[in-house]
Amino acid sequence: MGRPNQRVHLCFVSPEAFPILANSDLRRSFGGAAIHQTLLAKAFRKRGFRVSVVVNDYGQKNREVYDGIEVVTCELRHHLRKFSYFCIDTLRLICTLRRVNADIYFLMNPRTLMFTLAINKWLSGRKIVNLVGEDVACTKDRKGFPELLYDWGLRWVDYTIFQSNFQKRCAERFLGLRGEVIRNPAHAWHSNSPPSTRDIDVLWIGLCAETKHPHYLLDIALAMDKVNFTMIATPTSDEEAYRSVRIRAQSLANVTHLRCVQYKEIWRYYKRAKVFAFTSSREGFPNVFLQAWQAAAPVVSLGCDPDGIIRDHKLGLVSGDICQMKKHIYLLLHNDELRAEYGKNGMDYVKRNHNMDDICRSYMAVFDRLLER
Repeated sequence: MGRPNQRVHLCFVSPEAFPILANSDLRRSFGGAAIHQTLLAKAFRKRGFRVSVVVNDYGQKNREVYDGIEVVTCELRHHLRKFSYFCIDTLRLICTLRRVNADIYFLMNPRTLMFTLAINKWLSGRKIVNLVGEDVACTKDRKGFPELLYDWGLRWVDYTIFQSNFQKRCAERFLGLRGEVIRNPAHAWHSNSPPSTRDIDVLWIGLCAETKHPHYLLDIALAMDKVNFTMIATPTSDEEAYRSVRIRAQSLANVTHLRCVQYKEIWRYYKRAKVFAFTSSREGFPNVFLQAWQAAAPVVSLGCDPDGIIRDHKLGLVSGDICQMKKHIYLLLHNDELRAEYGKNGMDYVKRNHNMDDICRSYMAVFDRLLER
């Protein structure tokens, strides 16, 4: 880079990242966006950058340090969607960002916070990198005040990183956004982990949210009572939705339901799984795909297949509907040779395409361009 790494200060705004950074036992939810940004934060810190992460208030101190990463607390109640909270928390986050005083700020989720980062840029001139998560963030199929805030904030973004070519094409067409595709980073803890007994037939992992469709998995389990399923369904702010999933899962003898598993322990479940089932309807590039493939577990996806990689690289099967998904799960569970082939393909694909060194080099080229302006 044009500037020494030690002098470049990067800040990730990732409200849900604290349990991952702190290896905490907190029974709180976090999604793929938090994992994605945490992996990047740790990688950049190892390469000599100064790195900060702004997280939500989990009861921790205002400032803590984990693995050399400065973790800064800022209470954010965006999920409550109350205007009074929005005003207070916007001011609070602006003050926090000014105190961090980074050279480049990153945001993936929640998109509404892009508005606040834009105000901070207007005040300080600091750069913003938009990390696109869901495909819907690249389209015009979004309504409501929060999406208006996101669209306004996008006017101030300096660069956008996409997860897929599909996202890039949509963003250029509908939003006029320019940027490049940089693949999601792989998960380091799989590489040296010992092999496990494949005693889980079908694994499902995700937030207990409507767009994840956990009940679809339970519908399949009900119809396949000889197959054992493990479901790690983490609750969100919608406790009633979680309760309905938990009660129904507990009523099925072939389903093991877990509320929450620490990020550092989750690999054990992937290693035990013969097949990973994915039922979400709205995604970008799911981090769970990478975790499953690194553990040699083929993916059976209801519909999500970013840039067609599952089909093109034979990393699993894309079903299209629940009936076909049951057939695909049955096929892989009863065809050891095909399952092993797809599992090996997944491991090879991740090694070739999601290497952290290559990913960091791509990001560092972006930093060079931004900081030389």
